[in-house]
Amino acid sequence: HSESPARAMAASISAILAHPHQKFAIASSNQLRHRAFAQRDHLVNHSQQGVIYLHNGDIEVINNRACEYLNWKREDVWQRLISNLLGTLGNLGTRLGSTLLANPASRTEISGRLDRRHQRGRDLDLVLEPVPEEPGSYWLLINDPALPLMAATVPDETSQTLGRLHQLNVTVHEMKTPLAGMV
Repeated sequence: HSESPARAMAASISAILAHPHQKFAIASSNQLRHRAFAQRDHLVNHSQQGVIYLHNGDIEVINNRACEYLNWKREDVWQRLISNLLGTLGNLGTRLGSTLLANPASRTEISGRLDRRHQRGRDLDLVLEPVPEEPGSYWLLINDPALPLMAATVPDETSQTLGRLHQLNVTVHEMKTPLAGMV
């Protein structure tokens, strides 16, 4: 009698994965990917800016500085749709929502006011940077222009941060392709 297609496929995958060279290649790719994620997380968490990574509207990465600026708790916003949270950002949320609806293909700078009752109109500057390798993904960097120490370093740090994040995204993206082919 013949094997089911699912069993035949499982046997083929097992045979491929059992080969020592394939195991080494997969382990190496997983280590590189893990290292890239660790570097990204370190960069995001130690940034002087608020950093949010959006993928198809979901907040996949958010650092403490972003939570502080936006008066959010990480556990309340992580893996939630940003569109459901824009109302908590007042005028700034309206501007960000309009920009996201336009699906920008290039870097967009947004300034606005967090005009919530308990914030008394705090102004913030946002940089929305699309991720070219992943349609629907954006890095959102948040700065407070009222902080004089940061104001002098914001353009340079923003460029450096986005450059590093872009490199890490490319690394992680490039590692997915061979892994998918092997599996």
